[in-house]
Amino acid sequence: MRLNSRITAPAEPEEVPPIFPIYLHKILPRADKNELEINQLVDNGPVYDVKVHKLFKGPGVVSFEPTVSGDFWKLQPIEFLGSFYQVCDYAQGHGKVVIDYLADED
Repeated sequence: MRLNSRITAPAEPEEVPPIFPIYLHKILPRADKNELEINQLVDNGPVYDVKVHKLFKGPGVVSFEPTVSGDFWKLQPIEFLGSFYQVCDYAQGHGKVVIDYLADED
């Protein structure tokens, strides 16, 4: 993934589009053999107690290029809306398993 952005102005938290939920593909191999122990799609959980220290906005673009790790290059953007640069602190709640791929193999 390639990101390119330019900070041009301060921004307010209300300007940042919602980015939740955030999903993770959690893959952990077994310790004793070459098999997966965990293969899950996980909702990363809620955030709270957010303290924004810096927040800026500007133009931005993103692109995906082919790699040996997967077909992510197929996720090309439809439209570029801009970019934000943020420095913040927050607390993270517990997530939840959306899909357990190993359980679905049975």
